[in-house]
Amino acid sequence: MLEAQSSLKEAAEQYRTLMSELPGELPPIQALARVHARMGNDTEAVKLYLDVLKADPGNTEAILGASAALCNLQRWQEAIKVLSNISEMSAKFIDAQLLLCDIYLNRITPLTSQNVHAAAEAVNVSRGHTEDARYYLLYAEVCRAAYQLARDNKLVPTKISIAHTSTSQARELAFAAEDGYRQYLLREPHPSERELLVRRKCKVAPWRPW
Repeated sequence: MLEAQSSLKEAAEQYRTLMSELPGELPPIQALARVHARMGNDTEAVKLYLDVLKADPGNTEAILGASAALCNLQRWQEAIKVLSNISEMSAKFIDAQLLLCDIYLNRITPLTSQNVHAAAEAVNVSRGHTEDARYYLLYAEVCRAAYQLARDNKLVPTKISIAHTSTSQARELAFAAEDGYRQYLLREPHPSERELLVRRKCKVAPWRPW
């Protein structure tokens, strides 16, 4: 109740009390981790989430919570390792792959071939496992990043496989990215980031009208 009312300090104290009364029980530990994350105490949130994952490695909320907090701390490789534990059968699998691609393509700088190929693998393992519209966004973002490197002759190896697209040609990657954005926007016509995505779509395919 306190957490729902955004009384975070009071909620944290309540969960600490529960932890002392119920030693070893995971729900209050996970709840306290969530509150610390909401308060911006990412280091403490990570510690608590990892305690939960030691006892329950497949806990999806803890995996996503820990990885988000690790990203806030710029501990990229640890976040990637935690995210790799999420099951393909999880309802949050696509969320994990989106976060992985965000880390590989946007968080870790500069953009490298190694990270683009790693992001492509996140798309490949998602293929056929979800009906979520965001799969097409995932595909588009990776194709766009690969296009940027291929255009500048920086993609190594030059050939990359992203779902049904396998090519070394920048132009083909640009078309693939454009199609991915188009497919996503058809399925999700009013995303919060629509303007940004339309801009990206046009940027990879300037020879086509919107």
